[in-house]
Amino acid sequence: MATPDWRQSARRGLAVVAVALIASACGGGAVIATASPAPSSPPQPTQTTAAVATASVAPKTVPPPCFGSCPAGTYRSRRFQPSLTYTVPAGWFTGDQPLEYAFTVGSDGAGDGIFLFRDPVAHSQDPDCPMAADPTIGTSPKDLTHWIASLPGLKATTPKAVSLGGLPGFTLDIRLAPTWKHACPYSDGQPVVPLIVGSEAGSGPDWNAGPTGMRIWVLDAGANRRVWIDMEAGDHLTLDQLVERATPVLESFEFSAP
Repeated sequence: MATPDWRQSARRGLAVVAVALIASACGGGAVIATASPAPSSPPQPTQTTAAVATASVAPKTVPPPCFGSCPAGTYRSRRFQPSLTYTVPAGWFTGDQPLEYAFTVGSDGAGDGIFLFRDPVAHSQDPDCPMAADPTIGTSPKDLTHWIASLPGLKATTPKAVSLGGLPGFTLDIRLAPTWKHACPYSDGQPVVPLIVGSEAGSGPDWNAGPTGMRIWVLDAGANRRVWIDMEAGDHLTLDQLVERATPVLESFEFSAP
């Protein structure tokens, strides 16, 4: 809050001196009568008045965390960094971990939701689908999103620059290419395209694009760090239905420094 302007005023007393000169001549001499100056009033001390308004600033209320089922309201992550403030309606569930944050619709384990990961890197495209990184791919939001858009198993929109929750980055939509048939050992014969793994060898996530498609954001968190966000449907909703329900939640996102 801006400090109110203040001004000072001063008043000084003034002394007024009156001098009268009376002259008269009588006979052969002259008499001159002079009025002595009246003693001047001593200067009055300067009087300064100043009004300074001080305003007390109420401490900012920090939203509480939410674990599991969240009543409608505003919350803030406790473990995930950078910390995330968001607002959800009733019916959303959350999971809060240092490198992952999940918002799901309907239940804790639902596949329909918004999923966040900290500092992912490009997943190896080896046909055996190992949980390993591809070190030849850059890690910036632009590098990752443009690499994803180039993968042969995907139909992707052109990545475009965005800002989400106060962080800059890139976003794109992806779906499996109709001709893509490659499955991984863990995908029960369903075609998938591996996308990201954790930045440390053998660390999660082992994240893939499946048949329902995704909307993806990769955001710059500073100091060569990044936040991955995706919307994906998998259980009860189509991607379009999820986007309609999840967009207000996403638009409430506000990231802050750890």
